[in-house]
Amino acid sequence: MRTMKARSQIPYLRIGTSYYKIVDVPSFRGIQQGKLIPWTLDAIKHDETKETISKIPKYDGFITFPEHINYRQTIGTFYNQYFEISHRPNNKGDCKLTLDFIRHIFGDQYELGLDYLTLLYIRTTEKLPILLLVSRQRNTGKTTWLNFLKAIFQNNMTLNDNDSFRSQFNSDWASALIVGVDEVLLQRIEDSERIKALSTAAVYKSEAKNQNRHEVDFFVKFVLCSNDDLRPIIILPEETRYWVRNVKPFTSENEYLMDQLIKEIPAFLNFINNRQLSVQKKLGRMWFDPSMYRTAALERIMNANRSRLEVEVLLYMKEIMETAGVEELHFTPNDVINMMMKSGLKPDRAAVIRLLKESWALTPKGNSLSYLTYAFNSDGIIGQIKLTGRYYSIGYEELQSKL
Repeated sequence: MRTMKARSQIPYLRIGTSYYKIVDVPSFRGIQQGKLIPWTLDAIKHDETKETISKIPKYDGFITFPEHINYRQTIGTFYNQYFEISHRPNNKGDCKLTLDFIRHIFGDQYELGLDYLTLLYIRTTEKLPILLLVSRQRNTGKTTWLNFLKAIFQNNMTLNDNDSFRSQFNSDWASALIVGVDEVLLQRIEDSERIKALSTAAVYKSEAKNQNRHEVDFFVKFVLCSNDDLRPIIILPEETRYWVRNVKPFTSENEYLMDQLIKEIPAFLNFINNRQLSVQKKLGRMWFDPSMYRTAALERIMNANRSRLEVEVLLYMKEIMETAGVEELHFTPNDVINMMMKSGLKPDRAAVIRLLKESWALTPKGNSLSYLTYAFNSDGIIGQIKLTGRYYSIGYEELQSKL
């Protein structure tokens, strides 16, 4: 079945002042995907009659309006470039294998996983967490999960590589429903910040080569997979946009799994179209309350992404506060540098200030004031010191929450 339709059987469109031909691109799984290819008026004149040319549907421009259940190709005088998916919900047959596969991926968060898929299908514009599947083991189903989503949402999902996020040209995925990345490895802070910003963006500047940038509605959901369960991407403490699942291997191998999942798609769409969400109202900016999808796998990545400097500072301050029996510690960047030099580190002042201000979101006093702090002497005995400076403060409970 074709997934893109014109208003008539004529396989051409005029969008603005440009002509396109609708072609069916076959896939090896037997599903034809509709695609618009730029076509010249001269070529159309060569192949078609004047009567046919006069009947070519005309639109003022493109629009992206994501919907699956009541899909519309035409929105006013605009051509919807969101693709109609070929699958139709069907109450005949079951989707037991699909539900087992989803349970395998989401484990004890199975109902949330079903909610995630239900929202993808029914409430396409909702913001959802960045889903990251990790495992060092093989035969876990991570890649099959990407292929499963691609089989359902077809041309509305694109599979990117790591470099795609760094390219200025994004028109091939800026209007997608899902962007998937297999073997993700984005270890630059700017990569992480970019994906985080995109995951909550309402509009985005789409840019194609040799074309002007233009603003589009943005509803992309990101699905990432990686064999690195420690540092696939930089996720800093207190981040709430990532849903990380550590996926276990299958107990047995099924070489026909993907084909069987595809056969169950109509029954599965019928299932999610009729099920009631377990989280029926929006609890956070990404539908769920962040605590609902916070996992040990996420915390493992957060801890792995911490610098040695941060870990050493936290442990050193904790020891000082517990030894001195104080609930709050005052310090300046120079105090932190002196602490770390005793631990064998020689951090530069800029790195310490970034840690305090950016990672810990602390603010120094506005003026230079007297304060009491603590330090260990060469014999390991703690002593109180009176100093002057624009000092920072941290409480014991806050420090504990960062460990």
